[in-house]
Formats: sequence, structure tokens, C-alpha cells
Amino acid sequence: SMAAVKGGSDLSPAAIHPSVPEGPIVDAVQVLTADEACPELPIVERGGTARAVVWPGTGAVHRSMHVISLDEGGRTKALTHPSDAVYHLCEGAAAVTDPDTGHRQELVVGSMFHVDAGTAYQVESAAAGTVLIGGPCPPDPAMYPPANRDRRGSA
Repeated sequence: SMAAVKGGSDLSPAAIHPSVPEGPIVDAVQVLTADEACPELPIVERGGTARAVVWPGTGAVHRSMHVISLDEGGRTKALTHPSDAVYHLCEGAAAVTDPDTGHRQELVVGSMFHVDAGTAYQVESAAAGTVLIGGPCPPDPAMYPPANRDRRGSA
């Protein structure tokens, strides 16, 4: 897989993400793997993990895609972003709640949900092995720990 930097660069791909092989960065298409090499996001309150797969550290400017894995009863922190967010429930069962209003909506495999910019939301798992993918668009810099905010280095 190759990483994208418009106009090419001699920036080391490993500086972008440990799963990107060494070599020149020339392609505008990347194949990324959601694994332990992806930085963990501090957005899970209990019972699970969240990892950034597509984010500014991989060169994404207009999109983020995170994988949130939750145990039964696991949940995210209450989240709010300056932009819209969209998620897809890939596995398990969950509910999304607006903590400000208490409005709760159940999610089943295949469900997608959209959150308006500035609206708080929290996801809670109702089954073991719950997996969601998604994130705010454009990316919310506040989601990324300071050590991970500039994984690409400078050109």
C-alpha cells in the first residue's frame, strides 16, 4: 500500500503509519488495515477500544474513518464535533443516545446514523463484539492525542 502526498515526496511512509511499507510516496490511493498499529483514540468510556484508520495522520484532509469495538455494555464517551459525523454498525447491536435530550435510538447490523455538527452523541453496545466504523467529516483534530496529531512529519 502506498500513501498519498500530492506532487510526491521523499517523506518516509513509516512516519505516516507503521503499516505502510517503506518506499517513495507517490500514489493517491492507499490500502489501510485496521489493526493494532492504528493509533488508539481516547473516546471509549468503558469496555472497548477505538482506533483511527483514516485520519490526518494518514494524509486524509476531508474524511475520517475510525473502528470502534465495544464489549457488551461498553460505551463511548459523550462526543461532540464541529462537523457532521456518520457511523455504520458492522457487527453486534447498539444504541445511540443524544445525552442532551435523552433521545435513544436502537441500531442493528447494517444501521447507519448521522449526527449534526455540534450535537452530542454516545454509543452503547447491547451485544458482545459490537463494531462500528465511521467518524466526523472533516476530521475533528480534538479526537487525536497530541502525540498522534502529526504522524506524517513535514515535507
